[in-house]
Amino acid sequence: FEEGLERTVDWYLANEEWLQDVTSGHYQQYYTKQYGTQ
Repeated sequence: FEEGLERTVDWYLANEEWLQDVTSGHYQQYYTKQYGTQ
């Protein structure tokens, strides 16, 4: 479990731009633009 948690945290730290886009709402805006509201 601890190894998996550590690897997960490392992945998020290595992908900060993706994390910022997802948590800022940018991804939701993109999703709405591409697929509309449903």
